[in-house]
Amino acid sequence: MRVLREKHLLRETMKADLPPSIAQRTQAALSRPDRSGFLQGAMPDYVNQLMGRESLASMVTSTRQGRAAVAKRQRSARERRT
Repeated sequence: MRVLREKHLLRETMKADLPPSIAQRTQAALSRPDRSGFLQGAMPDYVNQLMGRESLASMVTSTRQGRAAVAKRQRSARERRT
């Protein structure tokens, strides 16, 4: 919600300099892609590459390493406080 408030304040501040089509427009709701059209046909190469076994395994490994590093820093910080 903070972002929406900042947008509102920015729009109010700049109202005199903005064209009415921008200053007075309402915020559009985001919609999800149409599932049938989104999943139709063959997946693009980049999707196959990102969702491939090696890529996913790499993500899991880096996530585990990241969590281990965070846990280590937290333990170290606790030890320094005591």
